[in-house]
Amino acid sequence: MGKTQSLRHSVPCRAAATLFALVSQVPGSAAIAQGSGEYPSVVSASAGNSWRVFYAAADLLTADTRAIVPHRLDLSYGDDPRQKLDLYLPSSPRPNAPVLIYVHGGNFIEGDRSHYGYVAREYARQGIVTIVPSYRLTSQGHSFPAQIDDLKDVLRWAGANIAGYGGSPHDIVIAGHSVGALMAADVGLDTRWMADHADPGFAINGLVLISGRFRPDAGPVGDAYAPTTALRGAASPIDRIFDPVGRIVIAYGSNEQARAEASAELARVLTKIRPDSAMQPCVIELRGANHADTAMEVALADSTLFAAVLALFAEPAEAGQPCPHRSGR
Repeated sequence: MGKTQSLRHSVPCRAAATLFALVSQVPGSAAIAQGSGEYPSVVSASAGNSWRVFYAAADLLTADTRAIVPHRLDLSYGDDPRQKLDLYLPSSPRPNAPVLIYVHGGNFIEGDRSHYGYVAREYARQGIVTIVPSYRLTSQGHSFPAQIDDLKDVLRWAGANIAGYGGSPHDIVIAGHSVGALMAADVGLDTRWMADHADPGFAINGLVLISGRFRPDAGPVGDAYAPTTALRGAASPIDRIFDPVGRIVIAYGSNEQARAEASAELARVLTKIRPDSAMQPCVIELRGANHADTAMEVALADSTLFAAVLALFAEPAEAGQPCPHRSGR
């Protein structure tokens, strides 16, 4: 992986144990998250119940987070019912707090912001404002670029509104999991769209791309997202990188071979584009993690991935590489 090799952190993942421990607290331990019972990943026999467990645990953690973290729910950033976001605020606010936008996955056919409030809990303790948006889905007839347009509108919403909640529109990091990583890459690897205005009103200071593929998947998921050859090319951020965000974290689970390969390819491309840059991508392998585990790992306070996200908010002169300089768990 060239220059990124020394930045790789291989860490044991305990997210699965966390999930099962949480779900075991639910009477009958078979409860599924509210609203997720018909999700394809939950009802699929091949899912091995990992997503059934994930959504149940995610809702438990989100409810717990909302009990202790100040929040504002169902804020509109557009006219579609899916174009809403949830906002989580530090208990001890400070002026110009940094802002994390977390974009969920779900193959563009499932998922909702209501499951992912848990991501904000530990970041709120660090003084960070967290935005968790929903976006339009292909299962509702919306193909590319609708999802990308939605994320851009979330950023515009932050530029216009986040200061009113104590956040800084010029200190934003976008984290995305699975197709959320593809979306984050799309807006952050080619930043020419922000040049449409002299001052877009916000700044993306970092990307966290978790368990992503950076071209639309082959098969029904990718066909629904980008149904034509021309759209598939336009919807592949790895193939159209221009003036990318400077500081990027790329993470994947060791049990995600295809996503590990996609992550390695993106790291190679970024290194080739900026061979002399001090800001090479930070590549983190989460040892023992599957696709559901990595969606939880970003929220665990003792995770190397969590530390890498925090490092993106540090002043560049202090931070250097966004990879934490410590051993992983």
